[in-house]
Amino acid sequence: MRVKITFIKKIFEKLKAALNWDGREKAAWVLCHDSKADGGLKLIPYEVIVPDESDYVSRSAGHYELKKEFITKGMGRAVAEQAHIIQCHIHPKGILRFSAVDDHHELMLMRHLNEKIEGMHHASIVFSNSGEELDSWIYDAQNDRLSPVEKVVVVGKDKLDVHIPTGAESEGSKAGEDLDRTVMALGAPTVEKLGRLDFGVIGASGLGGTMIDFLARDRIRSISICDKDTIDESNLNRMPWATATDIGRKKTEFNAEVVRKISPGTRVSTFTDSFYEPNVQTAFSQVDLIFGCLDSGARLSVNRLACANLVPYFDLGAGFEVIDGKPTFIGGQVFSVIPSSSICLSCSGAFDMFRADYIPEKDRQREIRQGYVQGNNGTVPLIMSLDSVIAGLGYRHMLKYIAGDGVPFRIHYNDLESRVFASECQDDGCMTCSVDGFVGKGDKVPLMVPRKKSVTPPASKHKNKDMKGGQFWRMQGRK
Repeated sequence: MRVKITFIKKIFEKLKAALNWDGREKAAWVLCHDSKADGGLKLIPYEVIVPDESDYVSRSAGHYELKKEFITKGMGRAVAEQAHIIQCHIHPKGILRFSAVDDHHELMLMRHLNEKIEGMHHASIVFSNSGEELDSWIYDAQNDRLSPVEKVVVVGKDKLDVHIPTGAESEGSKAGEDLDRTVMALGAPTVEKLGRLDFGVIGASGLGGTMIDFLARDRIRSISICDKDTIDESNLNRMPWATATDIGRKKTEFNAEVVRKISPGTRVSTFTDSFYEPNVQTAFSQVDLIFGCLDSGARLSVNRLACANLVPYFDLGAGFEVIDGKPTFIGGQVFSVIPSSSICLSCSGAFDMFRADYIPEKDRQREIRQGYVQGNNGTVPLIMSLDSVIAGLGYRHMLKYIAGDGVPFRIHYNDLESRVFASECQDDGCMTCSVDGFVGKGDKVPLMVPRKKSVTPPASKHKNKDMKGGQFWRMQGRK
């Protein structure tokens, strides 16, 4: 199973502050939500538990031991709050990897806890003396061993950081000579970070196909592509690389082939179901960044999923308005939804037109008549040159974000006026993007699907073995 840990920056900084080296090893426990998919697990920390000095049995320059009472209390919190646990500590200078002592004692503790509570994930992080490097493992209960965590991602308002544990397979990945000009333009740290990230692209026609091309040429780690449609003749005016011989092919399969030709080392996953399907949404909960290239209310579902699973989301749109044969608008926009920034598509009001997708049909028709939402607008004009401009803006803002330059919430492009401008929006009361709402709650947040669809929540498999087989977590899961 691929395992990653994704922090909000303020939680990560609190953890590092708690472990600040003072000449002796320190420890802290972190409570986490999670999100799961076939073959993938993401732990999402939400609280740091810092032991008092009285909670240690002993603490020295090369060793620490916590009292049983602290461990019992921490486990009780995890059970009560339906949480998973990460044990954390800091090492003396010159020691980064887990020591043989760590391996022995942590494996014993994790094995013991697994015997008591089934289904709780239990991981560890050890920081270098400076706090800038780390190693991370998770207990694999099925094989009774410690397995490497593949990466630790930190989502900040202005920057995305990626830490590769020293024991992970992708440790030390470097940009190849084929990217030397990209390195000159963006810098080696940004290019290397791109090579460690997993991206998702939803919608694979003009905007999405262009974005997929950009990502492949920067040799990203992996890409997941979602689009339920096939290539038809109307796509040929704007879909990169598509020709008449490709008509009838699945857009996902076509774009996957493009990626493999450009970047053979990039892992590609394709989804031909609607994004509303639970298996698609759970898969995309595991990526590190999402590009949405949609013209439907599904962008609101992506927005919620992104906030719940700490996935920065870049939503793109392009289009024309033509009246009496004369263009009155040519342009588009890029929305940057950064979890924990307290701003998203839901509270911006920009896509209220699509909220009728999620209400009963009789209410939808009433609101269309009253002008609160829009009905089906039919076919709209689209061309490749405009798609390329908007895709380029979106990609450039993603690069700025991972490089640490920050991004505005909205970039609006108006071709007729030859201008690009940024705007912001703020609504502290939004359930979707508030840290007191859905942000970072993972699988505890229900999927957002149209009213006509229904999703049966999975039964909880987590049980406290000391409770005579009763339910460990009474969670409703996705619905």
